[in-house]
Amino acid sequence: MTHYEKMNEAVGHNWYRVDPNLRFLMDRFIAPEDRAWVEEKLDAMGELMGTVVAANAEIIDKNPPQLVRWDKHGEETNRVVHHPAALDTKRRLWKAGFLGLPWSQEARDRGRPVPESLMMAYLYLLNQAETGMACSVGMTNGVLRLVERYGDEATKKHFVPKLSAMDFDEAYDGSMFMTERTGGSDVGAIESTARFDGKVWRLDGLKWFSSNVDGKAIATLARPEGAPKGIKGLALFVLPKFMEDGSPNGVHIRRIKDKLGTRAVPTGEVDFVDATGYLLAGPDQNALDGRGINRMMEMVTESRLGVAAMGAGISRRSFLDAAIYATQRVAWGKKLEDHPMVREEILKIMVESEASAAMLFKCTSLVSEASAAGGRESRLLRMLVPLTKIRCTRRGIENASAAIEVFGANGYIENWPTARQFRDAQCHTIWEGPENILALDLLRAMAKEQAHEGALAFIAEVIGRASDKLLAEPRRAVEKGLADVKAALGWLAQADQEIIQLRARRLANLCADVLQGALLLDEAAWELAERGLARKAIVAALFARERLSPDAIREIRRDDRIVLDLYHALTRYEDIKPAEAAKHLA
Repeated sequence: MTHYEKMNEAVGHNWYRVDPNLRFLMDRFIAPEDRAWVEEKLDAMGELMGTVVAANAEIIDKNPPQLVRWDKHGEETNRVVHHPAALDTKRRLWKAGFLGLPWSQEARDRGRPVPESLMMAYLYLLNQAETGMACSVGMTNGVLRLVERYGDEATKKHFVPKLSAMDFDEAYDGSMFMTERTGGSDVGAIESTARFDGKVWRLDGLKWFSSNVDGKAIATLARPEGAPKGIKGLALFVLPKFMEDGSPNGVHIRRIKDKLGTRAVPTGEVDFVDATGYLLAGPDQNALDGRGINRMMEMVTESRLGVAAMGAGISRRSFLDAAIYATQRVAWGKKLEDHPMVREEILKIMVESEASAAMLFKCTSLVSEASAAGGRESRLLRMLVPLTKIRCTRRGIENASAAIEVFGANGYIENWPTARQFRDAQCHTIWEGPENILALDLLRAMAKEQAHEGALAFIAEVIGRASDKLLAEPRRAVEKGLADVKAALGWLAQADQEIIQLRARRLANLCADVLQGALLLDEAAWELAERGLARKAIVAALFARERLSPDAIREIRRDDRIVLDLYHALTRYEDIKPAEAAKHLA
């Protein structure tokens, strides 16, 4: 059980220990032989995130990074000054293996790969504290993987040890500079150029949204001399912020953006002026092979999951903050959580938080499975990644807003926890592709890769596994949702192109609803089979009622008492026996 009434606020607690749903996910996705080691790692990381990192986050938001472009002599320095709290957080994260664990001596001594779900759990916990910091540090491994896959031996030798180091003061952190004034989502409009001078590549151009602007290893796109227009003419490069002799590279920071939120990560405008870059183009190192965008998209795919984790983390934090506050605040003679509509609102946040986490960790588990097995798993992953990013980030905004309402006027004040979460959440629908772009990406995945076939087969399998009569209600809702998706796909197949594009976002949201319902149904079936418990059956039913099969009069005439009778059991993660659940799911 989680005892919110004993917690004055979320900060100051071990966030892994107070999150039984995360432990549930680890039980599902971590191999038994790794489970004890993962538990030890997550317990330590939960303590770090819920105490020092969470406390530092409040300081960093009010003291964001500042650009000192010129020194007192008028010389350009391009120095970004971070508050000591930000540097403290980074040093602690690097030392704890937040990034470097898969490349550490400890991992080598174990002789087994570090589970992807463990690394995602690390990120999920950090995002509950501060999504800006997650962006600031999270691109490092993405740059590292690009260098490992596509750099020549000299490039790997220079970058890999520094990107995988576990001492922040000696390590390289990663950045991604892709967006330009002419090309945000329209990447093919990028104007930055690259020329080979006989020894190294030289890059010139303006980058408009440069995330983690002072990172020491920068992944970027540019158009080599002689390359065609459009996305096929782009090549991928990695640039060091400083050259090996310590001199600055030709990377000039114009300014740091004054953002609504995510202030921990400095986002800036950058001019490349004769900047030294290293081509990332695989064994042939051919800058004109037309695959630079494909290589960059590998990092973008990982980044999309990282941004989805930001939304999911904010949803979880919103639930935790609201659940705690509702035990502390008294109105009309009783605690907030004892008022029926407050219970319903907090349960909605909880259900949406668990639905987001279900998508996020299913995607994570498929990353290794899809690369190993291919086929249907790859198609399912191709469908799930954009849907997970769409759904988790949108729900992050909605759940942060709902938490503010639970707090009332206090929630709108900056020295309470919810205002910053709401400000931070708003950017995640934009980062790594807004919803419209992702919906169009989904259409391409279905047309070119038949990605929907993997999703439809997965949903059908889940329905087949969920045979327990206790799951009849959510199973029927998912079955109806599956039929709706098939009908929508059939109709769109006959529509003209403009109509298809017009409805793309609606189709994406329908698919996301049904997949989330299926994932929660699958969790419920697993819990019943493995543990003989039915908490997830209730969660799946609540999601189905809200998102898949609401009553004809918007749930007004439904007379069940789940919210009233099971609020404490659900929000405190108590064991709910099938017999008790059956009273409410008959």
